[in-house]
Amino acid sequence: LYPEKKYGFKPWLRNCTFFEDVNKQLWVSIRGYKLSVYDREKDKLIEFVLNIEGLNRSFSRIIQGVYYDPSGVLWITTDNGGLDRIILQGNLFHQNYIKSDHINKAENEVRGLFVDQKDRLWIGTKSNKILLNENGKVHIDPLGANFNPDGGIYSITQDKNGLFWIGTKGSGLYLVEEYNGGFRILQHFLNSEADNVSHRSE
Repeated sequence: LYPEKKYGFKPWLRNCTFFEDVNKQLWVSIRGYKLSVYDREKDKLIEFVLNIEGLNRSFSRIIQGVYYDPSGVLWITTDNGGLDRIILQGNLFHQNYIKSDHINKAENEVRGLFVDQKDRLWIGTKSNKILLNENGKVHIDPLGANFNPDGGIYSITQDKNGLFWIGTKGSGLYLVEEYNGGFRILQHFLNSEADNVSHRSE
């Protein structure tokens, strides 16, 4: 599996440890060879170097023991003494941009966020756009050309009858229903100075 000519050492198999972490990275600990990770693309072992606040730290060649905790923590003890703990959980968050080439900051400001009864993610932006994420596919402006508010989308919800209520800043409240594979606006509520019980546009 690890020929001596290719890797520059002859493994002592009864002192080898192999495991795959939560990030699907294969780790190799062999007596007389530094702790390494296997680079699948280059088909080679790469020495593991720990970087803490700009200080690179490599481990001793004599690793006494390696234990991988399934929660994503690697425990290592070497001839230097002590116990090293390494967290291998990787990135827990990932940032996505609505528009990667945006000029106006509002194009990436999300103000309305809602998951509907069909587990679709609705996203409303300050720049008056709605995006609908359905099974990983993003639909831009699912309400069509008739939905063109002057202000941002600040709130989205769905009532027990399946109707959507979309609140904007400056353009009132929209009542929307899902219809024939798409969406249509049933009513648009705007503020009226003559009606003191009307909905405020904000």
